Amino acid sequence: MDQVFKGITNINIHSKIEITMGATVKLIVGLVLLVIGLLLFADSLGLHVFPGNVNWWGNFLTVLTGVVPILLILLGLFVIWLEMDEMKAGKELKKS
Repeated sequence: MDQVFKGITNINIHSKIEITMGATVKLIVGLVLLVIGLLLFADSLGLHVFPGNVNWWGNFLTVLTGVVPILLILLGLFVIWLEMDEMKAGKELKKS
Protein backbone atom coordinates (compact mmCIF):
# COMPACT_ATOMS: atom_id res chain seq x y z
CA MET A 1 0.00 0.00 0.00
CA ASP A 2 2.85 2.42 0.79
CA GLN A 3 4.34 1.78 -2.64
CA VAL A 4 1.10 2.86 -4.31
CA PHE A 5 1.08 6.20 -2.48
CA LYS A 6 4.82 6.60 -3.07
CA GLY A 7 4.24 6.12 -6.82
CA ILE A 8 1.44 8.71 -6.82
CA THR A 9 3.66 11.20 -5.01
CA ASN A 10 6.43 10.66 -7.55
CA ILE A 11 3.99 11.20 -10.42
CA ASN A 12 2.78 14.46 -8.87
CA ILE A 13 6.35 15.68 -8.39
CA HIS A 14 7.23 14.88 -12.00
CA SER A 15 4.04 16.51 -13.26
CA LYS A 16 4.87 19.71 -11.39
CA ILE A 17 8.38 19.69 -12.83
CA GLU A 18 7.02 19.20 -16.36
CA ILE A 19 4.47 21.99 -15.87
CA THR A 20 7.17 24.34 -14.59
CA MET A 21 9.49 23.49 -17.50
CA GLY A 22 6.62 23.96 -19.95
CA ALA A 23 5.84 27.39 -18.49
CA THR A 24 9.51 28.37 -18.67
CA VAL A 25 9.78 27.30 -22.30
CA LYS A 26 6.60 29.22 -23.16
CA LEU A 27 7.98 32.31 -21.41
CA ILE A 28 11.25 32.10 -23.36
CA VAL A 29 9.42 31.59 -26.67
CA GLY A 30 7.17 34.54 -25.85
CA LEU A 31 10.15 36.77 -25.12
CA VAL A 32 11.90 35.72 -28.33
CA LEU A 33 8.77 36.46 -30.37
CA LEU A 34 8.39 39.82 -28.64
CA VAL A 35 11.99 40.80 -29.47
CA ILE A 36 11.60 39.71 -33.11
CA GLY A 37 8.37 41.70 -33.39
CA LEU A 38 10.00 44.80 -31.91
CA LEU A 39 12.96 44.45 -34.28
CA LEU A 40 10.63 44.18 -37.26
CA PHE A 41 8.76 47.26 -36.05
CA ALA A 42 12.06 49.12 -35.64
CA ASP A 43 12.99 48.00 -39.16
CA SER A 44 9.86 49.63 -40.55
CA LEU A 45 10.76 52.87 -38.76
CA GLY A 46 14.00 53.08 -40.74
CA LEU A 47 16.51 51.52 -38.34
CA HIS A 48 17.16 48.70 -40.89
CA VAL A 49 17.79 45.86 -38.47
CA PHE A 50 17.11 43.19 -41.09
CA PRO A 51 18.41 43.09 -44.67
CA GLY A 52 15.99 44.11 -47.37
CA ASN A 53 13.44 46.86 -47.54
CA VAL A 54 10.11 45.65 -46.18
CA ASN A 55 7.60 48.12 -44.83
CA TRP A 56 6.26 45.97 -41.97
CA TRP A 57 4.17 48.73 -40.44
CA GLY A 58 2.51 49.62 -43.74
CA ASN A 59 1.81 45.95 -44.46
CA PHE A 60 0.32 45.55 -40.97
CA LEU A 61 -2.00 48.51 -41.53
CA THR A 62 -3.06 47.09 -44.91
CA VAL A 63 -3.94 43.73 -43.36
CA LEU A 64 -5.68 45.43 -40.43
CA THR A 65 -7.86 47.55 -42.72
CA GLY A 66 -8.80 44.40 -44.61
CA VAL A 67 -9.56 42.29 -41.55
CA VAL A 68 -11.52 44.76 -39.40
CA PRO A 69 -14.60 44.95 -41.67
CA ILE A 70 -14.81 41.15 -41.90
CA LEU A 71 -14.50 40.84 -38.12
CA LEU A 72 -17.23 43.43 -37.61
CA ILE A 73 -19.53 41.56 -40.01
CA LEU A 74 -18.88 38.25 -38.23
CA LEU A 75 -19.36 39.86 -34.81
CA GLY A 76 -22.63 41.45 -35.96
CA LEU A 77 -23.91 38.11 -37.27
CA PHE A 78 -22.95 36.44 -34.00
CA VAL A 79 -24.79 39.06 -31.93
CA ILE A 80 -27.89 38.76 -34.14
CA TRP A 81 -27.82 34.95 -33.88
CA LEU A 82 -27.34 35.13 -30.11
CA GLU A 83 -30.23 37.58 -29.64
CA MET A 84 -32.55 35.57 -31.89
CA ASP A 85 -31.74 32.43 -29.94
CA GLU A 86 -32.41 34.26 -26.67
CA MET A 87 -35.75 35.55 -27.98
CA LYS A 88 -36.68 32.03 -29.07
CA ALA A 89 -35.81 30.66 -25.62
CA GLY A 90 -37.85 33.44 -23.99
CA LYS A 91 -40.92 32.55 -26.10
CA GLU A 92 -40.56 28.88 -25.15
CA LEU A 93 -40.37 29.81 -21.45
CA LYS A 94 -43.56 31.90 -21.74
CA LYS A 95 -45.40 28.95 -23.30
CA SER A 96 -44.49 26.70 -20.38
